[in-house]
Amino acid sequence: MASTALEAFALGDALGVPWVGAAPRTITRRRLLDDVGPTGEATRIARAADAAWASGSPNGELFTTRRPGPADALALPVAFVIGLREADADARRAAALPLGTGAVVVADLTAWALERRPIYQSLTDHANKWGPPFHGVALDQRAIIDSLLATLARHDEATEGMLSAVRLGGNGVAVLTALVGGILTAKLPRALGRIPWSDRAV
Repeated sequence: MASTALEAFALGDALGVPWVGAAPRTITRRRLLDDVGPTGEATRIARAADAAWASGSPNGELFTTRRPGPADALALPVAFVIGLREADADARRAAALPLGTGAVVVADLTAWALERRPIYQSLTDHANKWGPPFHGVALDQRAIIDSLLATLARHDEATEGMLSAVRLGGNGVAVLTALVGGILTAKLPRALGRIPWSDRAV
């Protein structure tokens, strides 16, 4: 299931990359899949982190080419991998915390999805108070986490969740869309086979 979720993460990234920096008002549903193709930095980081974890590298060596600071949104793909790989809650949070509080949230959400825990109902209050950012999702942990929580509260199915997330636009949209796809597919792995652009992502 972890490999399936990581593949869906990459598909979300591939969907989001062409729309990085786009204003939400310029993104129309009929054009969402026009430029799906290469994955981006989020997938590269997640795959590197997963390979490091699988090889038994200590937490401090998860990065080989960059080390995001606590506020760096590109720490969130590593947190996603921590959630896939570490089932023990205390160990998971200890591994994610140096990457930022948002990373702890992502690691927990991912692990809970793998466990099929009914977590999304608890996000409803946040979703009801959240408004889509006018200029799109910024490339920072807080903005991505706010949008992630709202999207997960409203969608259980990976494809619809990703298509909804990508329309938010902004510099953080690829990371957001990747997380939505990965987390929702971790909960329901068969959703991977229903993602319509799976044959176009590289």
